[in-house]
Amino acid sequence: GDLSDYKDIYKVESINWTTGRYATDTGENNDTFRFYPNTNQSISYDQYAINLTVQNLYYSSELLMPASFGFVTSAYACSPAVPTSKEKITDIKIFCNKDFDSNHPAGNDISSFFEITGMYNYYEDIDVNDRVSIADYLATTPSFAQGHTLVLTAQPASQEKLKFTIQYSQDGIDFNYFEYTTAEISLL
Repeated sequence: GDLSDYKDIYKVESINWTTGRYATDTGENNDTFRFYPNTNQSISYDQYAINLTVQNLYYSSELLMPASFGFVTSAYACSPAVPTSKEKITDIKIFCNKDFDSNHPAGNDISSFFEITGMYNYYEDIDVNDRVSIADYLATTPSFAQGHTLVLTAQPASQEKLKFTIQYSQDGIDFNYFEYTTAEISLL
């Protein structure tokens, strides 16, 4: 399609989803989070995390010049502006395939039981170690992040294996909705 309205920007092409273990490592200067992919069928609920990594495409209004071999190319005093994104995350909902607890039966949004962290975004001043509620994050009308991690904060009442479905919505160029369902997991 015509991309004339979308020059010098990134757009979300797809999202890679990985479930795993979230851990905080204490360092000399500060604490940092770490995400470890997990293939186990059980994990402590307070370490359960879902990592989202955005795959993006870059559109530029700049004409790419062919490479010159054996010659010194011209240097320019001004560099083009860093690409931005017009895509804004509008909603993140999370559902469980079974009753999470007596107040949250299967099919109800349980995103309030998750926090978001590791918001890699090149264009906004966001500390990747911040950990905030999804509602607070969405209230900032965030641009897409290069990736972030959803961390479970409450223990489900069910001892059965659970699946979570994440619905990610954005005001995007081509793709406005992504969905992912995790593999079954026992949360201890």
